Amino acid sequence: MINSISFGAKYISSDNIKQLDLFKKTYSPRKVSIVKIDGTNEADVKAVGKAVTKWKDAAYAQSIQCVLNSIFARFIEPEERTVFAITTQNKNHGKLKNKKILALAEVNTSKDSTINLDYLQVNPDYIHTAKSRKYKGIGSCMLNFLKQTFQKPITLQSDFHVTDFYTKNKFDVLDAKKFKYIWNPNRA
Repeated sequence: MINSISFGAKYISSDNIKQLDLFKKTYSPRKVSIVKIDGTNEADVKAVGKAVTKWKDAAYAQSIQCVLNSIFARFIEPEERTVFAITTQNKNHGKLKNKKILALAEVNTSKDSTINLDYLQVNPDYIHTAKSRKYKGIGSCMLNFLKQTFQKPITLQSDFHVTDFYTKNKFDVLDAKKFKYIWNPNRA
């Protein structure tokens, strides 16, 4: 008999984003955890699914959820795709709480020379266009984590309305018509 026990999300590192202080009306540092989601763990897949369900207008999050479902169903090898989350949960990462997930990123690690960021989704309540945001800097936090973790070129293709976000985070435009970007550690 082969026992395969999966404990869920794995803590990778911590970082800071900014959280609104309602009394002072200013933003202060807030510690967050960056975790690797275990696509073979039913609890992780369900936690992400519940978070995604509550995120209105979060098309990328739905795509990330589909990949996690495919990993869980063993249609995709877990080594090919990695999903990371930023969470305000600072302990018990093996029992991921869906309400504390702030962002998700899906990374395709099957290429040798570059890493492809397939999707990056911040909870829409906390993106730049939200009327009043409790948190700031979540997307940049995720990108900085990915740069430090992989330390090799990262490519991505996104929408036209986020060009400023990626260029602010030191991604160069590879193809303006197709909205392709690259971050090169040798340039930074």
